[in-house]
Amino acid sequence: MSKGPPVVAVFNSNDDTVELIRAWFERVGIVVVSAHLDDIKRDGFDLPSFVDQHKPSAVVFDIAPPYDRSWLFVQHLLSSTPLSRVPAVFTTTNEQHVREAAGPIDIIEIVGKPYDLDLLLDKVQAVTRIQEREA
Repeated sequence: MSKGPPVVAVFNSNDDTVELIRAWFERVGIVVVSAHLDDIKRDGFDLPSFVDQHKPSAVVFDIAPPYDRSWLFVQHLLSSTPLSRVPAVFTTTNEQHVREAAGPIDIIEIVGKPYDLDLLLDKVQAVTRIQEREA
């Protein structure tokens, strides 16, 4: 039975960035599902159902201003939801500010250059291969 294409969840607050990532990933056969970070913060978004329905191989979180609160929120999601079992990749538009809030984390700064998207794709492919080996 075929497993199907890999699915990556993209959680971001910028719709244009989500579409840019979607187009970049879909060209290599990765299915992108997404949700707006503000929707996830609201009580009406059913994150467990989203994860159960899509079964993402990885999740891409954007850390946006205010960086300290965004980082705490993402850490909360990764420690207390079904996402705790999904490899995470972090993006931002300001790596220095995120590092000031989060410390020395592995993060990809996306400023709209194709090279940024190549780095993101490489990182997502790396973490999904690791997850598949552990499964």
